[in-house]
Amino acid sequence: MTELSEQYQRGAEAFERAYPQRATKEPSDFEKVSMEHLFAEIWNRPGLSTRDRRLLILGVAAAQGNETILKLQLRSGLAKGDLSEDDLTEVPIFLTHYVGWPLGVVTNGIARQVLADKAAKEQAKQASTAKESAS
Repeated sequence: MTELSEQYQRGAEAFERAYPQRATKEPSDFEKVSMEHLFAEIWNRPGLSTRDRRLLILGVAAAQGNETILKLQLRSGLAKGDLSEDDLTEVPIFLTHYVGWPLGVVTNGIARQVLADKAAKEQAKQASTAKESAS
């Protein structure tokens, strides 16, 4: 196992505050640079909350039509409590007026998909719990 720098560990802490997953203990060079610079330096700067940063990223991703980043940020925001289900309705409505209707439709569609996935997981969990209780 590679020994990770203090800078990497500081970045990993910021990453884990923002995302519902752990930073890797065997990072690639790209992951190392991301943790040591983006998360250790940029995400730890004062002045913006995790929610603020997430909303800014959502605006950029919506403007680019970047579905991968939209899904990542919306799912992570819900999981970490930075975003509510209501936010997943309001954010696309607001952004549509700045990014344009076609990209707004993409953003809204992804938000609907993320909410549907969350509801399906919750329903499956309830069904599993009910099944276990009946046994």
